[in-house]
This record gives sequence, C-alpha cells and structure tokens, in this order.
Amino acid sequence: MKLRAEYASPHFVLPALVIMAMLIAALLAACSAGVSSGGGYYYYE
Repeated sequence: MKLRAEYASPHFVLPALVIMAMLIAALLAACSAGVSSGGGYYYYE
C-alpha cells in the first residue's frame, strides 16, 4: 500500500511525465530535422 501511494504521488509522476515529454520532443525534432535537412536533399540530389 505504501509503495502504491508513493508511485501515485505527484513527486514521482510529474518528473516521469516531464522526462517522457522531453524524450518524445527530442525524437520528433530529430526525425523532422533528418527528413527535412538530411533525407530529402540526399534523395532528390
């Protein structure tokens, strides 16, 4: 019961959500940058 309460507390949930959001944003940025700057030009050239 105590472990469940700790995992459900905002102190553990919020940092995890922030980290996940940052990872997703980094992946999206890397994918968009790779497609727009790297992939597209190489394929067309």
